[in-house]
Amino acid sequence: KHWTNAMRGERGGQRQLMQALSEGKIKLSHFGGMRGNPNVGDQMSDFFPVVITSGYPALLRHMNQVVETTKLPLEQQDAKMRELEKEIPRSSLITRLLAPAINKVNWAHLRDQALLRSAQVAVAAERFRIKHERWPQSLTELVKAGLIAEAPTDPYDGAELRWRRFADGMAAYGVGIDKTDDGGNINIHRAHEKGFDVGFKLWDVNRRRQAARP
Repeated sequence: KHWTNAMRGERGGQRQLMQALSEGKIKLSHFGGMRGNPNVGDQMSDFFPVVITSGYPALLRHMNQVVETTKLPLEQQDAKMRELEKEIPRSSLITRLLAPAINKVNWAHLRDQALLRSAQVAVAAERFRIKHERWPQSLTELVKAGLIAEAPTDPYDGAELRWRRFADGMAAYGVGIDKTDDGGNINIHRAHEKGFDVGFKLWDVNRRRQAARP
């Protein structure tokens, strides 16, 4: 429920922001100043805040849908968020300003859940290797060994989290934002790009403690 609570908090914060703009406690030009120099539109809204606040009902409707989306099974949330994203350009000005940031947070949430689930598998697999002196062949083997309660699903597509053999180790990962299995091509710094998966790699014992690559 942490994700639902986070979006409820964001919705409440937006309500407070709209109230502060209406009462003149905050001016939109302050935000423009953080981007550099406030533009004419920002300055005009300081005198006529209703230009911004009149769009709040549309923003509230959007956020209500976001909160409801967080209650769906994790693997269904991204598709729904993408549907909501398509409606943003046709919505109010304040929705167009604030809603895209919610989508970025959603992507980060999916990435973190994929990392957490991959870490769960990675720790269980290392414990299995220490005991049996080999890697588990599948997540089912980890379940049978009592090291995980069940095989985690990939938050991106709902399939079983990937567990793949490499020449020098194993990898537990999700398919990433493109929902395509890129063969365990993991790069945490590029996790939101197409062509990359999200997870962790485990090295074979004889490939550990190697010198750094050039």
